[in-house]
Amino acid sequence: MPELRNCQRCGRPYPYAGSEYCRDCLREIDRQYDLVREYLRNEPDVGIEELSARTGVDAALILRFLREGRLVHAKSGLTCERCGAAIPSGRFCAACAEELRAALSGAKDATRFYGAPRYLDDRRRDGGP
Repeated sequence: MPELRNCQRCGRPYPYAGSEYCRDCLREIDRQYDLVREYLRNEPDVGIEELSARTGVDAALILRFLREGRLVHAKSGLTCERCGAAIPSGRFCAACAEELRAALSGAKDATRFYGAPRYLDDRRRDGGP
């Protein structure tokens, strides 16, 4: 039986399947996303606050769509979490994203070289003292 959790938006219990929202709230969020996306297609120069006012979608939710990369908007007001450069979408600018990708790739290569952790005595490996 799936684990029950409370929806982060409406508070109702729902069977958890990887999302922090119940099905009804997910449908509503998707509807709001479609509304914002369509409005941005027709009015690409609108700011976030004005977009929120004209669509009725909360500005925090619009910013979440932008941070998740679901929307791209030149006037997003977002900045790279690493260097502070202005970005249209996501969490990192292209340069920082590439640096992080390279660093993670290097870490992944290091684990491949050194392999799994090894223990000097069998007691530690088996959970003993």
